[in-house]
Amino acid sequence: MTEERTPHHHHHHRHHHRDESEIFKNRQLKSKKRAKMFSNFLFTTGCILALLIIITVFWLYTNE
Repeated sequence: MTEERTPHHHHHHRHHHRDESEIFKNRQLKSKKRAKMFSNFLFTTGCILALLIIITVFWLYTNE
């Protein structure tokens, strides 16, 4: 009963070409998801950098 584990059972009986609109829609969804992930990554990185800079400045300011 390992039907979920085998990736070979994925839509292999639907070998006919899909509509162009369907392909376009899927591509748009994927790129939107990727863009969202990327912006989240940038936001997180920016927050971490800002925190590091603030901590560094504060540390330098208090250690003089």
